[in-house]
Amino acid sequence: MRYLYTLIMNFIRFSNPLRIREGIVWIMVVVFLLTVSSRIVLTDTQSPSTIDRVGAILPDSVWQTQLKKEMSIYRSTWPFPYKDILAGLPGANGMLGANKTKPQFDPGSQRSTFLFHHLSLKGDSAGVDAFWPAIDALYARQLPDGSFESHTNQHSLGAQANEIAFAQARLSQGLLALEISPLGANYQARIDAVLPKLNQSLDYIVHGTQTNSRGVMVSNLDSLKGIDARSPNRLALDAAFFIYSGLLLKNLDYVKIGNDFIDLTFAKEATDGAFLETTGGDVSYQVVTIWYLTELLNLEGITSAPKVDQLRQAVSWTLARINPTTGAIDTSDSTRVNGQEMTSNGISSHVKGPNLHEMGIGLYTFNVLLDDPDHPIVPHDLPLKVYTLHRAAPLRIR
Repeated sequence: MRYLYTLIMNFIRFSNPLRIREGIVWIMVVVFLLTVSSRIVLTDTQSPSTIDRVGAILPDSVWQTQLKKEMSIYRSTWPFPYKDILAGLPGANGMLGANKTKPQFDPGSQRSTFLFHHLSLKGDSAGVDAFWPAIDALYARQLPDGSFESHTNQHSLGAQANEIAFAQARLSQGLLALEISPLGANYQARIDAVLPKLNQSLDYIVHGTQTNSRGVMVSNLDSLKGIDARSPNRLALDAAFFIYSGLLLKNLDYVKIGNDFIDLTFAKEATDGAFLETTGGDVSYQVVTIWYLTELLNLEGITSAPKVDQLRQAVSWTLARINPTTGAIDTSDSTRVNGQEMTSNGISSHVKGPNLHEMGIGLYTFNVLLDDPDHPIVPHDLPLKVYTLHRAAPLRIR
């Protein structure tokens, strides 16, 4: 150190003062440029998953504003019987749907339906507590790789990824709503405990691989896109899973993948507005697709972009098959609810009718979130007419 000091002093003593000043200026410029460039590199290479909380960086971000708006609208205008929603609460063992009676566990049947999302939006603390055992029961059956115990479709390429998204799309949506709701602080510890498990499942899809029948390694994400390509409502559900989960985990890469799935969904829309399910449009699944896309476009604050125009065309296609006076549904040209339903294994053996509850809520969602309030294409009274058309129909809300 002393040697370096002596060297510098001798340099100054015997050097031209003008040269010294010039050298000092250049040194300062270089130090400044190095400092700025290092900060840019750190900013560009920071992983989205390491960002603390989106809310801490963007306290008034678009998605938070839009989600709070959605909460307010639902609370003030919800027209459907609340007891119907509560009918979907889990049994004593935390099981949902067919898992209440099935001897073997099915992740798809354990999906968190619209019920959990609605409880979060409504701020129903007792309802959220009553539903939470279903979340615990799902993750009690999560495998180390992020997939779930399942006896269905084990050998079908992309089936596990399909089940992962199906089981957790509405869950991630409900957790996001719960986190920013007035109840959020009370449930933050529980939400935080779920996030690593949610991330495991996403990691399984994004980074996992499987070998196809030709012995070629295929990514689980590509397999998911392939298996859900025949069903736009599943593509829209996949979009919801990645976008809501990405916002929860503060991982913008997942959000981007979700937006890719939105594009894939709209690519399935025909020129007449029908989302093509297998070989043609289907009035019931059409509304499920519209429902998911409405919530996603609303979340991003998109109200007048080309995608909204495409969505309006899809709604118009649907309305042409609904009697505006009675709410009756014409399924004569539907490809899935007017005959045998296509599944990932082919054609199932049961005949499926339109899901009137889903159709009613889906049309209501578009009407209150994206429809023109002054000149709506969905009559305000139509969703409830469709919903109540057959009150004896079993409640099946995704």
